[in-house]
Amino acid sequence: ERHYINGTGNEFVYAPANSNTIFHTSNTGLYRSDDGGVNWSSVLNAACWDIDFHPTDTSVVYLLKSNSSALRSELMRSDDGGSTWLLKDNGWYNPFSMQNADDEGGKIAVTSAAPDIVYVCLIGESKSGDDGWIGVYKSSDRGESWTNPAGQDGGPYGAANTASPWNVAAYSDGYHQGYYNFDMEASQTDSNKLWVGTIRLSESSDGGASFESIGAADGNRLSYIHADIQDIEVNG
Repeated sequence: ERHYINGTGNEFVYAPANSNTIFHTSNTGLYRSDDGGVNWSSVLNAACWDIDFHPTDTSVVYLLKSNSSALRSELMRSDDGGSTWLLKDNGWYNPFSMQNADDEGGKIAVTSAAPDIVYVCLIGESKSGDDGWIGVYKSSDRGESWTNPAGQDGGPYGAANTASPWNVAAYSDGYHQGYYNFDMEASQTDSNKLWVGTIRLSESSDGGASFESIGAADGNRLSYIHADIQDIEVNG
């Protein structure tokens, strides 16, 4: 028996305290099943990108959803296992130029090495001249407050693998593939280490302040990492 939900699916996550509870994000909303996926109910009606549970507190859930009128993706937090949701945007990203802004989604990363840290990687445009990369936002208090470790949203971009912020999502000519090739995860042993997969594999060792291309385009460490990365999984 099959059960259909309209839209393009983005993420599934099981509730750690009850494997019969499953959340599903798609471009039409957030959906929930409490019977192992047999039946689904709609929770939120807006494009939703990613969803993650707090590493140690199973009642806390983070959701990244699109706000089409604000032209940005926003971080929502639930403190009751996903039943109710609150916007957490103190210090959060706002587009620099609304007439040139574009929200293409984002990804959430959490780490058991520092359970209250939340990372969100945003793609899209904040202003004219941006090419798919907005940047990483970081919270150290479960989303109550946010900073941008790199100090800027989008461009101007420096050259890849330099000290100035560069475009993690695109080639030097600005070509990128948006959400189609995109994921982010954090190390479970080093809370400052992040990996972002796009047309290349990039690594940050300072909590998103800077990146190094380690595979595919401009890669300087790993061999045989193909471009166009759609998923990253951290095991241990």
